[in-house]
Amino acid sequence: MSSLSCRSTPLISRLRRLHDDHVSPSPSDALSAADGNGLSAVSVRAGADTPPNRAVAAQPTGRLPVLRPYQAEAVEAIVRGAASAGRGQVIAACGTGKTLVAAHAATRVCARGLVVIACPSLALVGQTLRVWRPVGAHTMAVCSDDTVADVAGYVDVLSCPVMTDVDDITAWLRRAPADQMRLLAVTNASANRVGAALRAAGMTADLLIIDEAHRTAGVAGRLYGRVHDDAVLPARVRLNMTATPRIVTSRPGQEGVDVLSMDDPQVFGPVWHRYPFGRAIGEGWLDDFRVVVIGVTSRDALTSLQAADGTGVTAVGDAPLRTAVVQTALLRAAREFGLRRVLVFTTRVGDSREFARTLGRTASLLPAEHRPVGRLTTGHVDGQQTLAQRQINLDHLADPPDDGWTVISSVRALGEGVDVPAVDAIVLTRPMRSPVQVVQTVGRALRRNPAGTGTATILVPLLLPDDPAQLPHADDEWETVLQVLWAMRAHDETLAADLDIRHRDAHTSHDTRQPRLPERVLLRMPEGYLTDTLLRHVTVRILDHADPHRLVARPSSAWATGIAAARAFHEREGHLDAPRFHREGDFDLGGFIHYCRGRYRSRQLTPDQVRTLEDLGINWRVHDSRWQRHLAAFAAFHRREGHLRVPRDHREGDIQLGNLSHNLRRQRKLGRVPADRIAALDAMGFPWTLHPPRRHHTTHTNPAARPPTPPTTAQHTPRGRTR
Repeated sequence: MSSLSCRSTPLISRLRRLHDDHVSPSPSDALSAADGNGLSAVSVRAGADTPPNRAVAAQPTGRLPVLRPYQAEAVEAIVRGAASAGRGQVIAACGTGKTLVAAHAATRVCARGLVVIACPSLALVGQTLRVWRPVGAHTMAVCSDDTVADVAGYVDVLSCPVMTDVDDITAWLRRAPADQMRLLAVTNASANRVGAALRAAGMTADLLIIDEAHRTAGVAGRLYGRVHDDAVLPARVRLNMTATPRIVTSRPGQEGVDVLSMDDPQVFGPVWHRYPFGRAIGEGWLDDFRVVVIGVTSRDALTSLQAADGTGVTAVGDAPLRTAVVQTALLRAAREFGLRRVLVFTTRVGDSREFARTLGRTASLLPAEHRPVGRLTTGHVDGQQTLAQRQINLDHLADPPDDGWTVISSVRALGEGVDVPAVDAIVLTRPMRSPVQVVQTVGRALRRNPAGTGTATILVPLLLPDDPAQLPHADDEWETVLQVLWAMRAHDETLAADLDIRHRDAHTSHDTRQPRLPERVLLRMPEGYLTDTLLRHVTVRILDHADPHRLVARPSSAWATGIAAARAFHEREGHLDAPRFHREGDFDLGGFIHYCRGRYRSRQLTPDQVRTLEDLGINWRVHDSRWQRHLAAFAAFHRREGHLRVPRDHREGDIQLGNLSHNLRRQRKLGRVPADRIAALDAMGFPWTLHPPRRHHTTHTNPAARPPTPPTTAQHTPRGRTR
């Protein structure tokens, strides 16, 4: 069956019962004008027992929450824009109520018209429908075949039919009453079906609202971008809404490839209204934020890990070690800043589950005076969970049990656009894919938290080298810190101005004063890691990274200086894989090359700039380039020693070959080493399995010493005790 109502399939019936048993809201969950997003938890049963091919009663008309001043400005801007242009944008910070703004604007632009809302996911479709309930529109949801089984997990099936078939959608359009607003909430993936139904019914949408519009930017012709094409989905007015506009250019050498970029008014329209993070924070509608960098040495993390379960982990690349570092940093931050509601973002679902499972054990190893106060509740959220499972974790996040503190880990299920309870902190465990993803993730923490301090914490754990002198050169470890600052400065004028002033002072001051980071950037390092010399070195490099003028948007003296430095490095080293923080004289060459690669990936280098860098031998795929250097180091060791039984602490030039060997063995067991790399090492006789005597010295596993694993859920933890 291609069309769903509440009783159309056994699946929907089962999930309806699940919905009633676990997540039915109480009458006290009334629509509140104090909620910036206008979210309502009131369950509406209109159409619950009506087949999808019959008219469905409109959702009850209520009152949309009263707009805040900045939201009223946005609505007026949309009304003016819609009267004079067919396309436009509203760019507003995460958590400032864009969905509510769209609902109010629709009642002004087309109170009795046909409105289509396109969302990137089913979760957002369901969330949007809850906000729009008081409008009283005649409503239907549309999704694609491959997501229809997930409908009941995200869309309140008690309020409107959910369809996938073009004929059913067409029939609904023809029978919908013309004397009230008609609303289609659809996923981007189903836009072509909605468009086909509109054409079959001889209709054009009066208003098409494209939520999270940055998700539709990219190479033209891709599925999500079709919502901008009138031939696919006809609409009189298109409203693009996002917090993070995405600018896309053609990749060098592929200038003929069409792209959809949010700076193209022909596709996305002009910006009708803008409400940036800095203004929202300044006016008190969003919490302020601080970026807290907490360093944990590999020695301390290994000690903690081995004390917990006698593990044989000994290398910085091991996943358990990374988890221990993040957990230790989080526990310290929670104690210092009084964190009670925390979201942790990992890169893999397995890492997220493991983080939630073992955090209590790590906490139990800390001295009592260093532990956060109160009972710890942990949880993990992923896209495969039911609505009820997810809601249990979110309820614990909103109201930590026993007046304790709650930590919920996730990969992307709680990412952009999805409303989550207000939190005190987010933890970024690894670099993210793009500045857009960073800002969307940070936005989870900036939503006003009535129970908080008014300042959200963006926690970035740092795995420190055991030698403090190597701190500025721990390239991969600084990646997330720099990415957060760079992404946020683009959306917060106050932070940008602060960074610029401090960067200028750091390079123009003629006295011996220590350069300073913005007050919103805090470094917490062990003793010996922030001497005056190291602090100055780290501070200047962070400020240099955050300086936009060193980027190569166009030929300039900075570009010429960067190329001269790159040429000097290449002539001396024979390659252009400079470490991230490498300085060639006074020039930040590592940062220059890193951002040249980034701008190449985002198609923002000119063809001349690409040719210049390629003439110097730049490798755009830095991981492949590093592997070639690693392979050359193995070959050099083999030529000299006649084998590849590399001692654990051996360095070959600037490469830690012993650690690299250990990591390769572990990664192959996990199936993560490409076949061509295995073959290259096999050709030199690389020992994938060490003999027992050597293994005895390489790992230190004592299963008998492992303590019992404590409970990992709040329900099994004694009351009043921190796990």
